[in-house]
Amino acid sequence: MSTLDPEAIAQKLSRMVERIERLKAFEQLTLEEYLQDDFKQAAIERLLEIVIDSALSINKTLLKRVAGLVPTDPPQSFQNFESFILVGENGFIPPQLAEQLAPSGSFRNILAHEYDEIDSEQVYSAFQKALSQYPLYVKAIQLYLDMLEEN
Repeated sequence: MSTLDPEAIAQKLSRMVERIERLKAFEQLTLEEYLQDDFKQAAIERLLEIVIDSALSINKTLLKRVAGLVPTDPPQSFQNFESFILVGENGFIPPQLAEQLAPSGSFRNILAHEYDEIDSEQVYSAFQKALSQYPLYVKAIQLYLDMLEEN
């Protein structure tokens, strides 16, 4: 198990917060307005992808370097959905929040790789959830980092 670099995690959290703030600029957007504006759809999709990617990177770092977990699936990487569940089980974030965020890990692949046709209504729903759930994720990880500083 290698050592954790709390500063690297803090930098990722900072970038997440910046992207969440940008997403909040669209908070009042109705579904109808969202569906009618391709530019806003693209912006929200990309910001959402970056927020989720940042969380996945943090999850995988914590699982490997702190929890000492070794992924079993090739190519030696935790699955996105699984990474949220495991950070909850290992006490980095509340388990209930982990369960709420886990589907976004899978959804990230749809956004990034367009495995399936992107359903705009599904993106809008994920965006609305992200606005409430990801600030809680940031807070939980920050509390963990603060605890490390105290020790």
